Amino acid sequence: MRIYKEFYQKFISKAGQLKKTLNWLSFSRLALFVLFLFLAYRSTQSGSGITISLSVVFLALFFVVVKWYDRLEQKLVFYKTLSKVNEDEARFVETNQSQYDEGRNMKMYNILILTT
Repeated sequence: MRIYKEFYQKFISKAGQLKKTLNWLSFSRLALFVLFLFLAYRSTQSGSGITISLSVVFLALFFVVVKWYDRLEQKLVFYKTLSKVNEDEARFVETNQSQYDEGRNMKMYNILILTT
């Protein structure tokens, strides 16, 4: 039982760290997109090659951060699921009662299909 609680704490800790990272990446996405919009507007006003280049760079960085955010978000879901599984296992070991259905309906369904 102790090992399930240790894994639960470990995965919850990793999920918390990822959540903080995702919050910073959300802010970064917003900042990069606002900078892109500002520079794109300025480049239409001035026609300067530098502002056009910078706006393209900020747009590319925005897409990179979005992709990074999506990957980390998938890891966050993974760690939350692992923590939930370990929490359920620890609860089962303590109480010897599963929160899940025993599957009696499925067993009866299989018997009915096999006998007909």
